[in-house]
Amino acid sequence: QESNMTFPTDGKLAIKIIAKLLKIAKKEKIKLLESKLWDVFATIFRQIQYVDFERQVHEKILNNQKEMAEHTMVVDLLRNDLGIIGKKVKVNKFRFIDKIKAGDKELLQVSSEIEATIDNWQKNWLEMILQLLPAGSISGTPKKKTIEIIKRVENYNRGFYTGIFGITDEKTFLDSAVIIRY
Repeated sequence: QESNMTFPTDGKLAIKIIAKLLKIAKKEKIKLLESKLWDVFATIFRQIQYVDFERQVHEKILNNQKEMAEHTMVVDLLRNDLGIIGKKVKVNKFRFIDKIKAGDKELLQVSSEIEATIDNWQKNWLEMILQLLPAGSISGTPKKKTIEIIKRVENYNRGFYTGIFGITDEKTFLDSAVIIRY
């Protein structure tokens, strides 16, 4: 059974703790395999392995040049979109790892936090959202020219290719998601 105790994530510190516990076990003549101490050791080692693995994954993701270029472009597109309806657009946090729960699994996602000042949004928030569509992060850049090209070269109606959907109380609440290639 898993322990709900928290253990140090620093490998060197954990090894020192284990060494002390081993000395205590030897001094007190505790048989490790028959004691709860063994469960503590196993939990510490699992925690160290997980934290080290997670650190390596974070570094690998954040140091990937292709991912960096794509994320930089998407952040710039979203900044431009926000600039259509807002002022003082700024990136508060650039490229950090978010953990997302997906059932019984955790997914890692690279995120950025972008902010803008939007005046009188309560009066015309729906129109503002419509001004942003299609999202630049979907269409690419330059957005207007991309849309012109798509309309010119495609001879069929895409239907729901991209957009947003959600639920709202039409006053202050909007929970939404993006449709991508529906």
